[in-house]
Amino acid sequence: MRTKSTKQQYFDFSHKSRLKVVNEYREKYKIISQLLQDSPQLVSLVHQDLAKMLSQSCSVDSIVTKKYQI
Repeated sequence: MRTKSTKQQYFDFSHKSRLKVVNEYREKYKIISQLLQDSPQLVSLVHQDLAKMLSQSCSVDSIVTKKYQI
């Protein structure tokens, strides 16, 4: 009989990777995380924008592309 679920151990990403691309991404997201932590009002404003647009039943892709011009 198959197991329905298995508790997984915590993944430890704190060790430095040997892959350059992994370290570059980690640094990039560390900087973004710090910016968001330092500017909680930014998180609130983006959340408000996304909530408003989602309530207008738009797709997430079109919302992000249109609003933030990605």
